[in-house]
Amino acid sequence: ILVVSLLTIFFTNRANNSKQKDIIGFYQAINYISEGKNEEALSILNNIYTSSKNSEIKTLSGIKVANILLEEKKYDEAVKIYLEIYNLDNNNEFLINQTMIK
Repeated sequence: ILVVSLLTIFFTNRANNSKQKDIIGFYQAINYISEGKNEEALSILNNIYTSSKNSEIKTLSGIKVANILLEEKKYDEAVKIYLEIYNLDNNNEFLINQTMIK
C-alpha cells in the first residue's frame, strides 16, 4: 500500500509540475509577443502545443501559434492548427467558455 501511495503522489506531483511549466512557458511567450519577438514566442508555444497533456493550455497555445502564423500570412498552416484545436478531445466545453458561444 505504501509503494502504491508513493507512486501515486510521485506521478501526481510530476503531472502538476508539467502543467505549471507549460503555464510559465505560455506567459513567457505572451511576454515575447508583447515585445514583438514572435519567433521566440512561436518556439515556446509550438513546444507547449505539441507536448502538453493539458487540453486547456494546449488549446490556448495552439490558438496563439495560429494567430502568429496568420500575421506571417501562413494561412494554410494557421488553418491546419485551428482545425486540430477544434478536433481536440474534451475541448468543446472549453472553447465554448472561451468564446462565450452558447
